[in-house]
Amino acid sequence: MIHIDHIAIGCADLYEASDRMRRETGLGFYDGGWFPAFGIANKIFPLGGQTYIEIESVVNPSKLKPGNPITD
Repeated sequence: MIHIDHIAIGCADLYEASDRMRRETGLGFYDGGWFPAFGIANKIFPLGGQTYIEIESVVNPSKLKPGNPITD
């Protein structure tokens, strides 16, 4: 049996996408953190148990240079 713990959604604007998801679904969210080495951050929408939706976006494009593991 396959168990899916989360769905990740990439977007261009983390704040707009998180706000829109909240408005359209009624789900609450919290700051999932940021990953400075990769220039990305996320918001987490808990669904119950250990299942969640993650919205992720680039927040520091200067980190997206050749040699960065996320771009290679």
